Amino acid sequence: RAAAMTKTYRISGPKDEVAVDSLKDELAVVEGTHEVDVDLDHGELTVVGFTFADDDIVQAAKNAGYALQV
Repeated sequence: RAAAMTKTYRISGPKDEVAVDSLKDELAVVEGTHEVDVDLDHGELTVVGFTFADDDIVQAAKNAGYALQV
């Protein structure tokens, strides 16, 4: 079994609950993600999982209306 990986990204975008839920939904369907923590006050998105790709995380965030910096 592969070891879990944790990555933190810089994030910017809407802070309302509906948008954050949409972001979490988009990230949940990315292959390999297990857990997501969104902290918009500090501009951080932390993703825990196995073998997920930065490109997929960035695209999922973009789909939900957020901008990420890897």
